Amino acid sequence: MIAYPPSAPPAITPESCTVCSRKQIPAVLSDYLRTYIYVWIERGHGFTQGFWMYPTGLSRGVALGYLWHNRRWHYVRVDINYIDRFF
Repeated sequence: MIAYPPSAPPAITPESCTVCSRKQIPAVLSDYLRTYIYVWIERGHGFTQGFWMYPTGLSRGVALGYLWHNRRWHYVRVDINYIDRFF
């Protein structure tokens, strides 16, 4: 069963930061499953510049989970190669 986020994400938008290098994102992201993270995506991949995400799993280079948009959670699949950085 997929874990649904327990509540809305934090009300703040973090300043841009780098948690890890792009090479480390798949390994490090697995430590953040079922927690709120703020994700910045490379431009040109159909997402806004950044968004809150509640990742629930990783599968074949894809982060599975929920994206916060318009004050509600939406289930998404995000190619890990598109993630520029996260907080």
